[in-house]
Amino acid sequence: MSQDFKFELVEGGENGNDGTSKETIIGLSGDLMGGSSAMDFQTFLNKLSSQSSKIIFDLTQINIVNSSGLGMLVAAHTHLKNANKTLILCSVGDNLSSLVKMTHLDKVFKIADNIESAIKL
Repeated sequence: MSQDFKFELVEGGENGNDGTSKETIIGLSGDLMGGSSAMDFQTFLNKLSSQSSKIIFDLTQINIVNSSGLGMLVAAHTHLKNANKTLILCSVGDNLSSLVKMTHLDKVFKIADNIESAIKL
């Protein structure tokens, strides 16, 4: 049974010298399958990209990722990179990790084992 994709701001991080947060942690959960949630997710990212220099996606609660979901992550990476921001994926499950390696996106994404190590990147 499919679980709806959800995303939420978990933590805003410490303030940097320019008044923006150093990092923002976003918790993603459910099935990352693209579709109608992709537009809502992009709108959410547009608001965040002006607030933090580092965006961390905590993928602990992600169950399934298909090619459209992977496309959402690539689009997020591109959008944030164009805004001079860093995207880090953390707590990537085995299935997504295999998919990322198979598509050579491990050369594109910064990936950390957990939130603590993502903050240090």
